[in-house]
Amino acid sequence: MNLHHIATITLFISMILINQERVGATIAYVHLLADVPGALIKALGHTDLKLAKVGVFALTLFSWGYTRNFIIPRMTYCVY
Repeated sequence: MNLHHIATITLFISMILINQERVGATIAYVHLLADVPGALIKALGHTDLKLAKVGVFALTLFSWGYTRNFIIPRMTYCVY
């Protein structure tokens, strides 16, 4: 996880240095959208609601894949 944080900080610093704040902010926002169901599945992990866990896990997989493979490339392309 530390490598992930180092890579994120490096990307944000380089984004600022080359004046590409719009692209960086767009990508950060779309990544945040997929993290909401991820946080919910972590919270549900401490309960006995098995059907809710499965449903939210499926939603997490879908939102993660959709945002990273569809929305981020198109939003990044449209920013330029």
